[in-house]
Amino acid sequence: MNSMHPSQALLKAYNKGLLDDMMMLLLSGHLRSCSRCLQHNEDLDNIAASAMMQRVEEDEMPWSNPTQIINAITALPAINQHESIADARLNWQDIGFQLPIGFKALVNQMQPWTLVKKKIWQGDVVMPHPDYEVTFKRYEPATTWTKYPFSGAWSLILAGGVRVKRKRFFTGSMLCLNEPATMTTVSEQGCLMLNVTYPPLLQQHELVWSQQAENMNIK
Repeated sequence: MNSMHPSQALLKAYNKGLLDDMMMLLLSGHLRSCSRCLQHNEDLDNIAASAMMQRVEEDEMPWSNPTQIINAITALPAINQHESIADARLNWQDIGFQLPIGFKALVNQMQPWTLVKKKIWQGDVVMPHPDYEVTFKRYEPATTWTKYPFSGAWSLILAGGVRVKRKRFFTGSMLCLNEPATMTTVSEQGCLMLNVTYPPLLQQHELVWSQQAENMNIK
């Protein structure tokens, strides 16, 4: 299992339910891969320090309703997620974090995301980046598999809409259109998978943020 080392600020925000799993992954990965951010990582010891990230990014949100969009793409780590996750609805404006520049291209391509549940998602969406690659892959009906296609990278199953309350998920769980999926569900309606791949250099970091959160007694 490979992941990024999160700052204390991110862990605290996650603990308070201000960041969901998707944003925890994106921001943690960005802090680790952005050379300009690394020097500030140790200084991010409280939520107010997010302003520092904004100065580093110098970018604006590429959408008018960030809370709705981010909530619509909430995702769960597919590996090493054995504990219950409390409801963590993101209130983006209260946190003040901005989306990493590297993900702007992806967001621009995700405008039709809210229509996924109406089954109009077409093909794959790939966002290349010098430090990592993000791929949205549409699993068509009748696609079958027994476990996540996991090979040293993060694999996530996305919900097709806002998930109001999280349930208990385990390794191997699949999430399709707001509900935990059975193989029957996958076969009937298809799923979306998000795969985040980091280069070998970044994969040397073996610390998993979920384990760190556990060490901080974050439930």
